[in-house]
Parts: sequence; structure tokens; C-alpha cells
Amino acid sequence: RRWGAGMGTLAGASSNSAYGTVARPGSSMQPLTPFLLLFLATPRAQAVTSADCWVGGWTPEICCSAPGARGNPLCWDHVYTYDKCCTETEEGIQFDLRRRNFVSNMVRRGATVHFDIRHVSGGRTGAVASRTLSARSTVLRVPATQVYSIKSVPPLVADVARRHSCDAHATLSLGLAMERVNPESILTDWIRLLPMSFANVLWFSGRQLQLVNATFFNYIVQNWYGDLECMKRVAEEISPSLWRGRPLSAEDLRWALSVVKTRGFAFEGTRESTMLIPLADFLNHNMVANVRTATLAEDALRFVATRSIMPGEELCIDYAQASNLEFLVRYGFRVEDNPYGGGEIYLGRGGLPGP
Repeated sequence: RRWGAGMGTLAGASSNSAYGTVARPGSSMQPLTPFLLLFLATPRAQAVTSADCWVGGWTPEICCSAPGARGNPLCWDHVYTYDKCCTETEEGIQFDLRRRNFVSNMVRRGATVHFDIRHVSGGRTGAVASRTLSARSTVLRVPATQVYSIKSVPPLVADVARRHSCDAHATLSLGLAMERVNPESILTDWIRLLPMSFANVLWFSGRQLQLVNATFFNYIVQNWYGDLECMKRVAEEISPSLWRGRPLSAEDLRWALSVVKTRGFAFEGTRESTMLIPLADFLNHNMVANVRTATLAEDALRFVATRSIMPGEELCIDYAQASNLEFLVRYGFRVEDNPYGGGEIYLGRGGLPGP
């Protein structure tokens, strides 16, 4: 049986076994108050093959795409790692090839991309400069025709969402859910590369939600689940024919909202300006970012260098100035040496750590 499908892999989680306590390299075993832990994995042999990685419904589509730089953190433990499964197995290699082909296709359709997607320090996958870049030069330019915004949502869906007073993120997510079932969508190739599950608060267990609700960040739980409920009301009112004859399930809606919440860019700083920009989600987070968004233009969206960058250097943006708990709740990852609150965080089935 494969283990390690838990949320604690995001935060250097540990597991107890007959052989003692197993910790991820570099993780701290000290308890954190007040929050979040996870029970993980039994020890296994270190040799991992395709037969080990891709069983029980696990696939590269589920595990090798972000939300984090190491793919979907729900997939990994101290034995099953991103490096071993996503880069050393045939399935992982083929998935990486599809991702690279997607980048090439975007360039053929008018995008400007001055980075490659490959391994970077720490065993991560990210955007790496493919040429020397000067300060303020273009790192990524995506034509407006390849971007999905609130204006892209079909009027019927937008009208019903407005009648139910849905948030802009909920409306955009409903539009994305429609694109997912539309084989002619401009987003089809990108959607196929997205993870099928996420590690943000929408995927927490009831006990984990209870723990988060006891913190300052309970407002995120309320807002996000409120968006999800509004989406459900809209989906129930709209004819299934609009969804290509397949009624949207709660999982479809949760998936779409997770994509918007973790991959959306708000160029104007408002929820209504949030957009989905294929290729931009290859830019990982770093507090000392070397890439930023540029002024919004009518014909394209641009990301530019903040300083001179040499070929081979990883390209990163600053997602937010947030604590590791907030990063965990919103995105499902933690930041090393986070000055805004960087203690180890554990999320678990059993509740809070014992005294």
C-alpha cells in the first residue's frame, strides 16, 4: 500500500513507525502551537520505480504539477519524492515533455518566453532564465487573447452569478469549470497540465478546518467556502447543456476555485481584475523576487526583470508577505526562513500535538 497522501508533507511533516520517528530532511521536530499536524508514512526501501509511484490512482497529472515548486505536496513523503517520481520515471519524463511542448505552442501563438522549465536548487522545478536579462526587460509576455479573465466568462453564467451575489473569484471559477469541459477551449492544453487536487484549505479535513478556524485565518475559511456555496447555487440553476451535458459536481467546483485562488493574478490589485495567465504559474515564490508584473496593457500581460539576471538563474515573484500558516492555508506550502512567521507547521488527523 502506498502511504504519504497527507497534507503534512507540505511542512516537513514527520511520521511515527515501528522503527521510530521519521522526519523529512531539515525539518524540526519541535511542536508548534497552536496548529496543524499530519501523520505520515511508514519507512520503505529507497528504490522507487514507475510501478511504485503510479499506482492506486496516482498519476503525473495529479502529482507533478504545482501548487508548489515540487508539484502537488499531497503526493510526497520521505520515500516517494518529486525528484524520483516526476523526473526519473518514464511517466514523469513524458509529463515534462508535454509541459515543454505547451510552452513551445504558446510561443508559436504569440507569447514571449525567456525562460526554460527545469530543475533548480533544492530539487524543485521552476522557471530558469534562458538568456541574459537586463533590469525591466521582458521575462514573459502573454497575449490578451490567451488570458482568461472575468470578461471571458459566458454572459449567462456571469448574470446568474451576479444575481446570487457571487464574488468575482467564484464567477471566474465557474467560467474555468466550463472551459474544462470544452474541448475547443484556448485553455485546454494548460488545464491538462494542472493538478487534479490541491493542498489549500478547501481540501482540509474537518479536524484541520477546526484548527484553522481557531486562528486569525478563519476568515479565509469563511470566504472561500462561501465562494464555493455560491458556485453551487449557480451551477444548480444553469442548464446541464451549458456544461456539455455533464452536471458539475462539488469536486469540479472545488477544483476550479482552487485553481483561481492559487494561480490567479490581479494586475490592478482587485478581485475583479484577477486573471488566469498560462505560463505565469511557472514562476515560483521568493521573498527576494527578481521578476514583477508590469503595467497592464490592452494587448498583452507582461512580467519583467527587477534587476540584471544571468542565464540559468531561477526566476521568481513575491506571492505575498505572509506567515507560513497563511501560505499553508492559501497555497499548501511553507517558506524556509520566513521572517513573517516561519516555524514548522504540522497538519494532522489527530488534532493538536500533545503537551
